Amino acid sequence: AAHASSTKSAGATFFGIALANWGRRRCKQLFIAWHRRATAMAWSDKVRRIQHKWDEQCTMIREDADEREDELRLQLGESEERIEVLEKARKDLETGLIEIAKTRA
Repeated sequence: AAHASSTKSAGATFFGIALANWGRRRCKQLFIAWHRRATAMAWSDKVRRIQHKWDEQCTMIREDADEREDELRLQLGESEERIEVLEKARKDLETGLIEIAKTRA
């Protein structure tokens, strides 16, 4: 009977050790899986933050470019008006010079 109980306890011990080892392996697998997921999430979070910063920068650059374009269009409009005024003045001057030349001739 003593032999049977020692075999039984040896079996139970073996089973306990096997269970503990399986538990450790499973725990390690779960930890690795969690760590990979956490790392992936941390990376995706970093990427998301960087992407957000890039989006902000791009938006600022776009807004600056739009403002600059508006300013340039305004200046261009003013320049075109000045050119029209100068062309009219040149034509008036030419007409005046022709009239003066006619009266002198």
